[in-house]
Amino acid sequence: KTMFNIHRAKRVGPHVIVVESSFDAIRVHQAGFPNVIATLGGHISPDNIKLLNRYFNTITIMTDADEAGRELGMHIANKLRMKNILWASSEYGKIYPHDAKDAGDMTEEEIKFCIKNAVSDIEYRSWNK
Repeated sequence: KTMFNIHRAKRVGPHVIVVESSFDAIRVHQAGFPNVIATLGGHISPDNIKLLNRYFNTITIMTDADEAGRELGMHIANKLRMKNILWASSEYGKIYPHDAKDAGDMTEEEIKFCIKNAVSDIEYRSWNK
């Protein structure tokens, strides 16, 4: 019914970064983004979606680059109502640098770059047709 670090992330403001594992959340936090939560796996419950809808207006999806992570990200994006959905990315058409699987495979600078270079949900979906 909860997500890793949501109690801190909701105090930061209306923007949250969603990752899969607690380790990824710790890495993103270390890179300077305390507004990060982890789903703790490749699934998100309806209760978790309600929490995202309740506390946040902008959601940056930074799930794993594998098929399960991308499906989780799409599921999250499809379930949120009237939100600004962004996808962390390293460059147009590329999710993360040097084929990194997730935030745990990136340096702090790479994490910062991917978050600051996040693309809109519409742009991200245009890559993945």
